[in-house]
Parts: sequence; structure tokens; C-alpha cells
Amino acid sequence: MSRFSEFEHTEPLPPLFDYDTVKEWFGLTEVTPDVKVLAAMGAVSKAIRDYTGCVLTKGEFTETFDDVVFEYEKDGVRYLRETPIDMLEPPTMDNGLGAQSLEVLNAKTGKVRLHGSPQVIVNYTAGYDPIPEDLLIVYMELIRLQMAQLGESSFGNSTTVAPQEKAVWVGTLKVEYAVSPTSQATQSATAGGISQAALAPWAGVLDNYRSRVKLVAT
Repeated sequence: MSRFSEFEHTEPLPPLFDYDTVKEWFGLTEVTPDVKVLAAMGAVSKAIRDYTGCVLTKGEFTETFDDVVFEYEKDGVRYLRETPIDMLEPPTMDNGLGAQSLEVLNAKTGKVRLHGSPQVIVNYTAGYDPIPEDLLIVYMELIRLQMAQLGESSFGNSTTVAPQEKAVWVGTLKVEYAVSPTSQATQSATAGGISQAALAPWAGVLDNYRSRVKLVAT
């Protein structure tokens, strides 16, 4: 069992992308962002993080594992919540003497092997900087849906990616995503934030970033 301590950035968590990026994407001219845009940025960032189970933006994290045994080869494999792993500090035990070893088996999935006392504390740096382009596409399309919920149906000047499409190109990057029978109008009509229906067309992208810990829990 592991216990997760939130990363050391100031709360609340920052949006996945900043206002300048949103402004450029949608061709906005306002220097100061409208309160609706800020609300949409926060709601979309939260929805993506809730779905993936990850903070995604790079930061420093702490996880405490309460069930590590001494038999290194037998039962030391665990998964860290945040990925990809960028850097691990030497692990510590509840008695402060330090674990005998910690090995990264797969930085992308967060797979590590621990060897120490029954409680091992892992401090590490993980996340994306910058956030990948396929998540940028999802983020911006969900911003558009959220703005429609807030009464701004003609927000921005870029073309909406319709749910019936199966892929979209950004330069040389091809992003494929699952097709949902739920219409965009229905997705937009859900009040109080981003609905699961709105996320469904983008599951093919978002599932690539789901935490291994989140997948096991569900």
C-alpha cells in the first residue's frame, strides 16, 4: 500500500497550459483573460487530471510505501503514481537509516523496485515539461466545450474537431482518438464542469497518460 503526498508547488495546481497558449490557439486579443476563460482552464485541467490520476505537470512528489519487504527479488516491485520519472532521491525508511536500494525499472510507467524496511519513503521528480502536443489538442477542444457551457458558443476562431472524426494532425503528429456516439451538443449541455461524455471521444489519447496506480484502482 502507498500513501501519496501532493507535490510541492503552490496550491491550487496550475492549469495544464497557461493563458498565453490558450490565447494564441483561439486567436484571442484580450491581454487580461476573461473570468470565464480562467474558469474553463481550471475545469478542464481538473477533469484531465482526475481521469488520468496524474498531476502531469512536472513537480516534486513524495510517496510512502507501507508494505515493502526485505526480499529484494521477491516482492520489491511497486509503481509510483506520477510519470514519467525524471529523478529519484535516495529512499528513506521510517527509522531514517535509508533503504538498501531503489531501482527504476520503467520510467514511463513508474515501475520501480524497492528494498528496505516495511515502510519506505520515496521522493522523486516526475511529470511533463512541456506537456505533450496530443494533450494540448484535447485540452483546447475541452476548453471550447466548457466555454459553450458558459454561454460562449462561438468562442475563438479555430475549427472544432468534430467527435465523429477519428484523427487529427498537428504538424507531423497524428493524434487518434476513440469515437463516441454522444453528440457534441449533449456533451456541452452538461452543467457543472466537464462530463465523462465530453472526455469519451478523447479516451484514446488520455488513456496513454493514465497512472498505473489509477488503472489498478479502477
